Amino acid sequence: MYPEEFIEIAEELVRWKTHYVSEVCSRTIVNRAYIGSLLIIAMRLQSSLNVKFPRSSGFYANIEEELGKTIGHRASQKLAQLRSWRLDADYDLDILFNSPIAKESLIIANELITMVKEKI
Repeated sequence: MYPEEFIEIAEELVRWKTHYVSEVCSRTIVNRAYIGSLLIIAMRLQSSLNVKFPRSSGFYANIEEELGKTIGHRASQKLAQLRSWRLDADYDLDILFNSPIAKESLIIANELITMVKEKI
């Protein structure tokens, strides 16, 4: 399996969601957009820096930190925003997740992936 598949399923859900409106669909899009972009970024950073990020509780923060050092603070902030939305989507069921948030998360994820592929 490749991390790009997470982005692909999020994009497919955006198209599918136009026919079937569902909050769970929006939450899933946010989650898959974040995880897909995070893993793509991690793989690129590991390859370019010749390091291995351990899969521990600090994994997410380490990727954000290295992304900020390598590409810039703005990229790190975007990834942090996606992580924040992903946490809300997965754990805070009192928050309404609608289509604009889901679409925006996918846009940000694709922007980050493009940035990383161009600069790393």
